[in-house]
Amino acid sequence: MKKEIQGRKIVTDTAVAYGQSKNTGLYALAAAVNTLWAEGVTDISVKASVCVPPYVYKSRRNGMMKLLQETCQEYGICLEEEEGLTAAVVTVPEVIVTGTGITEEGSKEGSRPEILPGWGIVQTGWLGMSGMLQAAEERKQELSGWFSPSFMKQILSYQKELFAKSVLEAAGLLKTKEGGKVSFVRQIGSGGILAALWNLSKETKLGLDMNMKAFSILQETVEVCEYFRLNPYQLSSVGSFLMVSEDAEGLAEQILAAGGKANVIGSLTDSHDKLIHNGEEIRYLDRPAPDELWKIYQTDPV
Repeated sequence: MKKEIQGRKIVTDTAVAYGQSKNTGLYALAAAVNTLWAEGVTDISVKASVCVPPYVYKSRRNGMMKLLQETCQEYGICLEEEEGLTAAVVTVPEVIVTGTGITEEGSKEGSRPEILPGWGIVQTGWLGMSGMLQAAEERKQELSGWFSPSFMKQILSYQKELFAKSVLEAAGLLKTKEGGKVSFVRQIGSGGILAALWNLSKETKLGLDMNMKAFSILQETVEVCEYFRLNPYQLSSVGSFLMVSEDAEGLAEQILAAGGKANVIGSLTDSHDKLIHNGEEIRYLDRPAPDELWKIYQTDPV
């Protein structure tokens, strides 16, 4: 949500995450603050609510809240209010995070150029990574019986990639957007990159011509998704963004030079078609489907 105030914007975003892991709140926190950073907000305050079912020990709820406190301190985020609840109406722990901030002068959408057909689309980060991490944490005991300890350690090492501040800084989004290369940016949220591309086309009112082979995906995500029979292209990707730019190659190079991950994955077109090429195969993008992560909760963890 955005509200204009004396040439600046008050920006608010709310994110929700569910799960048994003590890290559950980090997915909601990262989703909310990444969205604000992408809008150019530097000073962020958040309110967090952790609600657990009666069967969950109070110590686990407190552990979730403590990790939120530590992470906010690490990233210079003001944790304005926090609430811990126990309620029978939830079946798994639920964390709700609302972030709020004000953009700097000159950092406003009106300064962005018109988006035109032929402009490129850049994907930053790794698609499906956050969903893969959540699935691995929720079913850690089960996966540990299938994958080696070193592989499990590697999976969990990607937690640090959830917060995309450095990539957004490299893209020029945490300062005045005038003269920057990014004309449109959205985090890849629920429903994965396929939902994000559909929404991108809807918002820009332009078609898509995408190259699936250019999508960035971790081998760990592929293997975890194969184990659980999940579609990684429909999996939440907190920390990964779609960016539109007239100079997409230059934008990707700028992010790569700063140590981030970025690929040009396609372009906007003047048709209504939403095409995805996968080698010789061409498919039309479907309407967004439910996030694949929900399938993890349809069976009891081992």
